Amino acid sequence: MTDRAAPTRVGILDAAFLDCEGPATPMHVGGLLLFAGRPELRGRPGAAGLLDTVAARLPLLPPLRQRLQPVPFHLADPVWVDDAGFDIARHVRRRRLSRPGGEGQLWALVAELHARPLDRRRPLWELHLIEGLADGR
Repeated sequence: MTDRAAPTRVGILDAAFLDCEGPATPMHVGGLLLFAGRPELRGRPGAAGLLDTVAARLPLLPPLRQRLQPVPFHLADPVWVDDAGFDIARHVRRRRLSRPGGEGQLWALVAELHARPLDRRRPLWELHLIEGLADGR
């Protein structure tokens, strides 16, 4: 990444979410997608290639490589700046449910992941590939 974007002020809605967020009140948005069948198909990257697939597309989405930078003395809302130390491995992770891999275990893991605020020293997104659901999803 050689081209650096100029710092951009955080939008009003994002600033409000940041102001309201605390250790007991994460304000990020999350989602869960369930897929059926084997993720590893011949000729396709599948689950094993998720990190590489996301990494290959990052140049198309510069905001995914940006982190918050506070303004001194909090005189204004923070700005988005390129993260010089960006490491995709901190954002794309594979997880596996322990056996038997029931839906209750899935919901517990999703709740655990969603309950903690995102680390504001890094770009504010994470992607977790959760495997091991008993019925092959």
